[in-house]
Amino acid sequence: MTSATGRPRTTLWAGSGWSPLVGLSWAADGRTLQIAQRANPGIRVVDTGTAHDLAQDSRLVVPGSGWYGDVDGEAGRLSTDGTQTYFITHDHPRAIDRVMAAPVSGGGAARVLFERSYRPAYVAGKPPKPANLLGDAICREGDGAHLLVAGKDRSFRITIATHAVETLSLSFTGTQEELAC
Repeated sequence: MTSATGRPRTTLWAGSGWSPLVGLSWAADGRTLQIAQRANPGIRVVDTGTAHDLAQDSRLVVPGSGWYGDVDGEAGRLSTDGTQTYFITHDHPRAIDRVMAAPVSGGGAARVLFERSYRPAYVAGKPPKPANLLGDAICREGDGAHLLVAGKDRSFRITIATHAVETLSLSFTGTQEELAC
């Protein structure tokens, strides 16, 4: 809403056919917002300075699935300058989780910053269930040069420029919101 009038200027969620918005992440400019929807996977961005409905006026920058597996839209973060999105994917057929980066402009390919294999858990009569996933928590450190990715059995600090990974002995079983990025 505008501070001068207190009247709504942008709708956060329009109910007709849209699922709740998740994975909200702001760029430092205070206008660019990254969003995802549970029912319509993928990562979207919107300029809140011109949008009237964040869901309807957003544009898709990362499809919900591709060569990288399935995007975990809740686990996404914008770069400080708003030019890149960082997100987690789950490639269940290959049993690999990845931390990815993609340009918000839509031009250029997504790139892998880190990947981790996991062992699927097998239960008789049921499809394999992933174990030791990266989870759905990813945070951008204040300096903008590092990401913190919380996993089920340990966590990782990734240097974005070099893809260097430091393993942290932090386990995490909550959600991104509970991590308080």
